[in-house]
Amino acid sequence: MATMTLIPSSGKVSAAKDGVIVFRPTGSNYEMHLVSRAFAGPLNSPLKGLIRVRPKKSGRFPAAAYSSIPSSARPRRSRAASAPSTSGK
Repeated sequence: MATMTLIPSSGKVSAAKDGVIVFRPTGSNYEMHLVSRAFAGPLNSPLKGLIRVRPKKSGRFPAAAYSSIPSSARPRRSRAASAPSTSGK
């Protein structure tokens, strides 16, 4: 059996309904839909907590297959975050 991992995190809970909360980590625009027994905390207020994760194997691939394809998508960089132009103006 896989070992449970605790991940400290901070962010906001934007919704809580039917045992699922929508968690928005600080510093990102991601939304994580997490199972929660009963969430009684404030919505859209900063909070800190622990996310408990149990790893799950989703599939098997041969060792050399897909070796040139990234396993997950990288976050997009906004144009404002790129280096400033050197046009001299």
